[in-house]
Amino acid sequence: MNNKTPKYRNKNWIKSKLPDLYRLATDSEMHEYYLEKIKESCTLSLQNKTYRQVYGVIELHVNCIAVAFLNKGAHEVLSGNQSGWKSLQQGLTIRAWAAKLHATYTMLDKQYKNRAVIFAELYPHALCQAAAMGYDSFAIPYAKLAIENFYLTKGGDEVWFYTMPFFPFVLKLFGKWLGVEIDLRSDIKNPLGGYQVIFDHWDYPELLAEDILSICDLHCKESVERGAYPAFLFAPYTVFPVEIMALYRIRKELGLETPVVDHQLLQNQLNFPPPIFEEIPENEIPDIQVAIERYKHDFPEPIVGW
Repeated sequence: MNNKTPKYRNKNWIKSKLPDLYRLATDSEMHEYYLEKIKESCTLSLQNKTYRQVYGVIELHVNCIAVAFLNKGAHEVLSGNQSGWKSLQQGLTIRAWAAKLHATYTMLDKQYKNRAVIFAELYPHALCQAAAMGYDSFAIPYAKLAIENFYLTKGGDEVWFYTMPFFPFVLKLFGKWLGVEIDLRSDIKNPLGGYQVIFDHWDYPELLAEDILSICDLHCKESVERGAYPAFLFAPYTVFPVEIMALYRIRKELGLETPVVDHQLLQNQLNFPPPIFEEIPENEIPDIQVAIERYKHDFPEPIVGW
């Protein structure tokens, strides 16, 4: 084994990310811009349009508001202010609503039939974050829908689902939690990439320590390196180890031993969420009430289960 410490295990690595988080968290002009864009997009008519042409636009702007709350919360927590967890809960709740919009138009528009697009963009990250923070009323139904969609599409779309190994990793991980075997497509070469070792050693906790260290390094590498579709290039997931936290949570739920490892990514304060996720009443979710009301007007009966 190489005894040289990788740069991602350096104690200053997390600190180097704070300026970017601060810049993103304090851009009030951009926040106001997206608030106006939500209002504007919610006036779009469905007449002669697909659901995606309306709700895809609303989704985009709702996601931008989610990003603002997530970055604000991450910056506060990393700066020692534990009240930042409230912003992280708000941001995740808003992103769950964006996932609802995405899943709805994906399921209703005929051109998306047989394509695994429900599990796309930053929603796998949100799923991991939900498991890590205890937002199970979103995590479990969303994971079930993603798995259902995976099999409906005969093992996932080659582009939408398999471009980043992170996506198959997350779905397979949540399959373990839900007791569903995820059989990845045999015609896709090495679909899990560096995550394969986690499942190779799933039943051998004594071998998992190095594997967890390796995927921590992978997270850090993919937060700074462009090209080949890195999974963690977008804040706050650059420094928020949601997939590692989800791995520990899911193995704990299954009664499995998991070794604790020493890695800078896991020593940052984002790795220690409050024990209980305080769900936000629908009428108190900030900044997206106009989008919620538009959705409820168009879909009085639930389309998805969260």
